[in-house]
Amino acid sequence: MQGVLCGVLSAWLAMPAGVMACGACSEVAINSSMEVSPESGSLNLRQSDGRLSGYAGIDLEREYDSRNNMFSMFGYGWQPSWLANLATTAGDITVNFGTLSETFVATNGYVNASGTMVLSFNGEGTNQTVEVKERVGGRWTFSGVNGACLWQEDRNGNRTTYEITVTNKVVGAANGSNVVTAVYLPTRVTYADGREVVLTTS
Repeated sequence: MQGVLCGVLSAWLAMPAGVMACGACSEVAINSSMEVSPESGSLNLRQSDGRLSGYAGIDLEREYDSRNNMFSMFGYGWQPSWLANLATTAGDITVNFGTLSETFVATNGYVNASGTMVLSFNGEGTNQTVEVKERVGGRWTFSGVNGACLWQEDRNGNRTTYEITVTNKVVGAANGSNVVTAVYLPTRVTYADGREVVLTTS
């Protein structure tokens, strides 16, 4: 799968071949690392495609693990480090923060294991949102319907807003039915200062 960041990056490749900068973009840095684990034999890649600057800038990084059979916008095994979403929406709630995840236990008041984050629900039905707050001030708000991140704020209140299309990808079959997984495709990023980045995927 290939993504295109219109006006910032002219190509964002699914495999770690790097990116090409369009005209005025000066913050595209192609850096990658690769290693094979001697314990498990897994191939691990880390790719840094650049940075979108702003009050709350985004580092365009992604990681690959050959043992990871999850599907993302970059294909199997890849996880972007900057894209957050709800992995579960009932019972104990798991939130993916890029390549990391936190579980908020219902019986513990929806606090994560380290006690540094708390989760809460707002609204009902199609208007429900899920908010995660860090003790140090960062916040994320997710759609309670499809789990997509709507916006995030840093500790200074600088908000980055996301428009994300959620689509289902068939990843297998079981008991005569397709097995699907949700794929989160960001289409627009809006910064605190009003600047926007538009993304398209093909």
